[in-house]
Amino acid sequence: MLDIPRGCDRLGVYSGLIYQPVFLAMVMVSIAVNPWFNLSKDALSDLGSSQANYPWIFNLSLIVSGAIGLVFSQRVLLKLNSPLNHLGIVMIAATLLFIAVGIFPEDAPVYVYSSMTIHKFFTLLGFILGSLVVVAYEVYWTIKRDWRHIGVPLLLFSLLVPTAYFLNREYVSLALIELAFGFAILMWSYSTVYYYMRMRGADAPAQG
Repeated sequence: MLDIPRGCDRLGVYSGLIYQPVFLAMVMVSIAVNPWFNLSKDALSDLGSSQANYPWIFNLSLIVSGAIGLVFSQRVLLKLNSPLNHLGIVMIAATLLFIAVGIFPEDAPVYVYSSMTIHKFFTLLGFILGSLVVVAYEVYWTIKRDWRHIGVPLLLFSLLVPTAYFLNREYVSLALIELAFGFAILMWSYSTVYYYMRMRGADAPAQG
């Protein structure tokens, strides 16, 4: 049983611990039932198209994990004892966008403008907003001396992901970048839960 300090929102903590593993686990199941899928060539969104076997698995992974992630954002991120707690609103927006990606799969014939589908638009905007929140927290932890040992490696990994893609587009697929982003979110979420429990534990009144 996880030792959650007094003053912490237990539902928020557990939501932060499970929402990303739920997404990654369902993606692995979707890959397993689609033997044609190639990690070195395809994008994860291909698993949610009408051409995939059981596309609902991938699309549902975004909706279910997103719903759990909303609980985490609302009950933990918005209540963090840090100057960045208002970024929880931005993460809520990013999470809603990824839920929308699950509702409007890759080949949904809905366009924002020209050849830009609503699926691509929501995906791109969700990645941008989510990345901004994650990097902002990692920079903040890097600046704080007591949290530098967590902030520095997380920040380096987060910056490595887009750098690897832009320098090696010919060899690094979107699927690999998306999975790397998923693991970056996973590590950030766990670090955020740990930070939240440490801060709330320090603020909680001592038991007498």
